[in-house]
Amino acid sequence: MISNEQIKDLRARISVLERCLDIEGKRKEFGDRQAQSQQPGFWDDPKKAEAFLKDMNAVKSWVQSYDSALMQVDVLDVLYEFAKEATAACGDNAPEPPEAAELDEAYANAVSAVEDLELRNMLGAEGD
Repeated sequence: MISNEQIKDLRARISVLERCLDIEGKRKEFGDRQAQSQQPGFWDDPKKAEAFLKDMNAVKSWVQSYDSALMQVDVLDVLYEFAKEATAACGDNAPEPPEAAELDEAYANAVSAVEDLELRNMLGAEGD
């Protein structure tokens, strides 16, 4: 079963990503861009508008990827408590309860989401 320390480590990694990626800044930028895209005359220059929307969607993608990874990490706290209680109720010699397997699977998915975001951040620099 996954330990609480492993979950804390993953939470620390997502916190570092939040700062490195400037997620709050990206949220504000996306909101500002969205407001600009709804202004009259936005489509007067279709090529400029398409490039603008492409950039806006790139910002949105970062925020959505971060939010998804964060949600997966947040769910681990609840699943950990369920698995801990189920394991305690089963006793020492009992097989691992299904809650522990669910926690392990959710942890693997959360790690994958965080690693994907970390890799995307590393490769996001120009020239990579």
